[in-house]
Amino acid sequence: MKAIIAMSENRCIGRDGKLPFHSSGDLKWFKEFTMGKTLVMGRKTYDTLPVLKGRDIIVITHDKARMFGDCIRPVKCENLFVRNGKELIEDILDIEYPISECKEWPNLTVAGGKSIYELFMPYITEFYVTILDINVDGDCYMEPFEHLFGKNEVIREFEGGKVIKYYDRIIGSHTIIGTLPSNCKICDAVIYNEPEDGFNHCSDCGHEFEV
Repeated sequence: MKAIIAMSENRCIGRDGKLPFHSSGDLKWFKEFTMGKTLVMGRKTYDTLPVLKGRDIIVITHDKARMFGDCIRPVKCENLFVRNGKELIEDILDIEYPISECKEWPNLTVAGGKSIYELFMPYITEFYVTILDINVDGDCYMEPFEHLFGKNEVIREFEGGKVIKYYDRIIGSHTIIGTLPSNCKICDAVIYNEPEDGFNHCSDCGHEFEV
């Protein structure tokens, strides 16, 4: 499974539900890389997008009725699907198919927002990261993930930024590919089940509970 993201040098990826920057170089790269692929994103991210011709989109939401119940949303892509995260993860983990593919939608690429990156992080084997040469203020920042990959290389440079490919996924503690996520019973943070002593530990609030 692949992922694509753009962020500033200080790791900002959002402000008021939108991108906090504009980069023609990154937009050109995004179009080139995602063309023909299936993008996985949250509902809020979908609502902020322009029309994306030549791409399918899977919108991840806990409330499918809300996706079309609030208003008639325009279809901004070739084909639009609505799933919840667990359903899609179960498809990805189908033992008949490689980890990088889903039996219904090949070429899955995670495209945001932050909670969607976190949800699918254990299944991302290639991460394409645009770093813009700016620092901006915002209300959404990307947590470090670079340590989860053994290799990286700059694959593209443009005025004001560059694209780094992170790959050679390190399979280790809390990053096991092949586990279904659960949520902390106190703060609702996403936790990946890999208990060593029969307990799960939430890294966000420190809560411990038996599994």
